Amino acid sequence: MARLGRRYLSAHDGHEEKYLTPQARPNVLFEAGMAFGKYPDRTVICVLGATRKFSDIEGRHVVHLSNKPESRQKLADRLKTAKCLVKTEHKSDWLHSGDFDSALHNPDIRDGNNPFRLKLVKRWANCDEHATYKRKVWMHIRNDGDDCLAISHSGWKAMSGGMRAKIVSSTLQLKLGGTWCPEKQGVDRLHLPPGEMMQTWIDVGSYSPDEIERRCEAETPIGTLVLLVSGTEVELPV
Repeated sequence: MARLGRRYLSAHDGHEEKYLTPQARPNVLFEAGMAFGKYPDRTVICVLGATRKFSDIEGRHVVHLSNKPESRQKLADRLKTAKCLVKTEHKSDWLHSGDFDSALHNPDIRDGNNPFRLKLVKRWANCDEHATYKRKVWMHIRNDGDDCLAISHSGWKAMSGGMRAKIVSSTLQLKLGGTWCPEKQGVDRLHLPPGEMMQTWIDVGSYSPDEIERRCEAETPIGTLVLLVSGTEVELPV
């Protein structure tokens, strides 16, 4: 991931100069330069996804690899132009073998259902017959990662033996010092800094207070909270 140092930015610089964007490793760029220097007519540049541009290859033909047959055909044609011994006649397996698309991923996001290291710290039942939503399950969630996360609700997934629930908008609160903010009503999205805590709740109004209490005190999960975290859906067992 690379960008231009902010002190060197000018008004006409594009997105890839201002923000971190994927870039080939320096040794790959060095080796590509060596290949161009020695064999300029027999070097084929291939790219997976969107990468940071550099001026030395501006105007040169670049093959964008993907699983699409037309992309593979372009690569075969370029290799033939470079005088490689490519034989595709009367064959079709080269149009679908392998998986280029699986190599595309956001390098800043870890693998798994919870790549941002959000942790459920606590869950508890709250039943108030005078409230608008009378039966709730509250949750404390901590950001154990290294980045500030933009968080909003995405949904709730019930599981076998779990609880049916509804997500209600504007129920997210951030803990600042010893106070939950906003104090009386939550928001529909917030930014959670590293090491900090947020809380939210789900509506479980179809269950009796005793049933909600019993389920929350048990060790087993009651379902999966789905959050939209910095543009990526994250599943958090509750």
